[in-house]
Amino acid sequence: MDAIGLVFAGGGGKGAYQIGVWRVVRELQLEQHIAVVAGTSVGALNAALFLKGDLAFAEQLWGSISTAELLPLEQFADDSLFSNDGLQSFVHRVVMAPDRADAPVCYATCKKLNDGTLRYYDITHMIDPSYRKRVLLASSALPGIYPSVEIDGEMFVDGGANGDNVPVYPIYHEGMRQIIVVHLSQSDAPENGRWDGADIYDIYPSEDLGGFLTGTVDFSPERAGERMTIGYRDAMAALRPLSVRFQQDWEEEPLLDTITPDEKIEVPQNDKGEKQPVKKIEFEQEQVREQYEARLAELKKIADSPRLNGEVMWDATARKYSDVVNRVSAMLQQAELKDEVSERLTKQLNAFLKKCEKPEFHIALVGAIKAGKSSLINAILGEELASTEVTPETAALTKFRGSHVTDQIMITFYSAADWEKLWHSVQDAGSSKFLEEFEALHAAQEKDNWVGHEPVVIESGSREELKEEIRKWTSSRSATHYFVKEVEVALKDLPLPEGVVLVDTPGLNDAVEYRSNITKDYIDRANAVFVCVKADRLSGQELATIYGVFSNARYNPEKIYIIATQQDSLNNPVGDWSKQRLVWLDFLKEPACYGEQALAERNLISTSGYFYTLLHDIEHLSMDRQYQLFASAMKFQCMPDKITEHYDELLDFTGIDHLKRRMDSEILEKYRELLREDIKNGYTQVKDRVGTLMEQVRSRQKEIIEMASKDIEEIRRKEAENEKKLREAENEQKELDELYKTIKKSTSQQKKQVAEAIRALGGRR
Repeated sequence: MDAIGLVFAGGGGKGAYQIGVWRVVRELQLEQHIAVVAGTSVGALNAALFLKGDLAFAEQLWGSISTAELLPLEQFADDSLFSNDGLQSFVHRVVMAPDRADAPVCYATCKKLNDGTLRYYDITHMIDPSYRKRVLLASSALPGIYPSVEIDGEMFVDGGANGDNVPVYPIYHEGMRQIIVVHLSQSDAPENGRWDGADIYDIYPSEDLGGFLTGTVDFSPERAGERMTIGYRDAMAALRPLSVRFQQDWEEEPLLDTITPDEKIEVPQNDKGEKQPVKKIEFEQEQVREQYEARLAELKKIADSPRLNGEVMWDATARKYSDVVNRVSAMLQQAELKDEVSERLTKQLNAFLKKCEKPEFHIALVGAIKAGKSSLINAILGEELASTEVTPETAALTKFRGSHVTDQIMITFYSAADWEKLWHSVQDAGSSKFLEEFEALHAAQEKDNWVGHEPVVIESGSREELKEEIRKWTSSRSATHYFVKEVEVALKDLPLPEGVVLVDTPGLNDAVEYRSNITKDYIDRANAVFVCVKADRLSGQELATIYGVFSNARYNPEKIYIIATQQDSLNNPVGDWSKQRLVWLDFLKEPACYGEQALAERNLISTSGYFYTLLHDIEHLSMDRQYQLFASAMKFQCMPDKITEHYDELLDFTGIDHLKRRMDSEILEKYRELLREDIKNGYTQVKDRVGTLMEQVRSRQKEIIEMASKDIEEIRRKEAENEKKLREAENEQKELDELYKTIKKSTSQQKKQVAEAIRALGGRR
């Protein structure tokens, strides 16, 4: 089948709809077949984003812009109502992101201001980023709204203004005959039938995306999210037929050669050309006959075994993968095949099913004492569960995860061997403070009660009880905390996506090396690491913590995020941090950290966790906390009686909601992709093993035939019958072969795609 062309129509703020379509294009495995993409106005911007290949970045970008940002009222250009300063910033973020390795040809449509001539610019092969920016700005320069843009001495405006708002032409000109057209208006004329020999897949909004004021110039994140959802739904319905066609046309030959149902079996002829009657198979020995019939029965039982269904594996959830693999596992446990399954394969299957059953994403929080870890956790959780007392509270790994049942806490204790290692570590370090506090709390009297103790699970009746239990087992003022290895808090109403686990770690600078090593190990194992450092300092101690995290991340700096906490504690939170940020970036761009400026800028994030908590609970604050809230608000020249009026602005400043959106749209999405790839690879191992077993069955079948009869033509007939039966089972496993093909295609690009996507997780807030 031919490659695919993709067209994005113009339509301002309604363009978020096209990002939802892009997600479907990816999930239906059509993206790798798109060779040319074209767009006008916002469609050109989305086409440029498609050129980058980073869907998570595109979703985050659309979810972070605003109408005020793109349509600033404080400045006016000579020929337009609005300045394009905000648009320039948006375009800059688009252009500076790296192109995908296998980038498609990308066209942006512009119109000459003086005579209305249309020009389709190929931005893929533009080396100069500034030239790309001008073209994209020009394509989005809606007359009267944005100023015209000069390109090569000529003025250009939006190509969709009485021009070509749905630029199919450059796609068709490039030879594409399979073309997806994403409209942003229900009134657009269909493109199908207008282009000779082309199959056009028109995608229209099933809901009105709004008029000029409620759609074109509405760039609010809320509406963007709604439009992406509508685009996803509409595209899934419209593109499934195209996906099926491509999967059929690109399908590889099955691994096992079988006789198809319509394949003709030649009947032997005599010298006169007459068909000879098929003789009945005769056996010289009764033993051979019995063996033959027994093995035929084996084949029949296998052929009649529970079938694998035809689910589209690359678009399935982990649960669906698990369902299929469970059925494969059941097939392998049949008496006829059970002996063929090795212990190693059984372990692989069990591990695979466990991963599918409970996929998780672990975010480790690391920082020095009073670096704001607990405040950040509380802000993310929306409730003060982690203690923020002056005395450090984290002496053991403390995990916060979701629960489908009830709030509970599980405490795991050191084994005798673990405690022995920890105690030797204390003595080797000569930690007098540890020993003094250990003695002062009479902890030795508690040792025999808890070392080697089975895990303790406590269900909580209220959140206050839960908080008390957390303090009891984690606080350094409790004698029992010395013997606690890990505390796991399960929350029924965790305000985070399914599978997310927040992990509060002991400090890297813990005097007890054994506990410090626990943190180092978790940095290596975690899917993402948040390094908390107060925004007002970057001393030697903080730098040592940061360098320590990077040294334990096994050359994977992309997963590390430097969180500048307590930004509201600065005298001038905005201005002072702007200066501080530059100083931080000078350190973070060095080889010992990120090794590059761009990654450092993307992964340096400022927050104010405690300020967020105060704002979040504004109606129930004690008098002391009200004073704390007023003091922070005053730094923004916001009087106490104006906090409610400026509530959204202050809340946005804290950066917590922004961080949570990034956790969901960027970090977690990339993890989900990695998880899916991991599952696919594991699934392929199962497929290969099943294929081997089927080959063994075929070998048995051949052995039967060789022993059965000297009449070769009768043998061929009987073999055909058996193969037809066997093919029923083989056909039911066809998705295994299809998945094999998908994995095969993706393997060569996987590392690069993942690296590029993870590098784009950050960005300026």
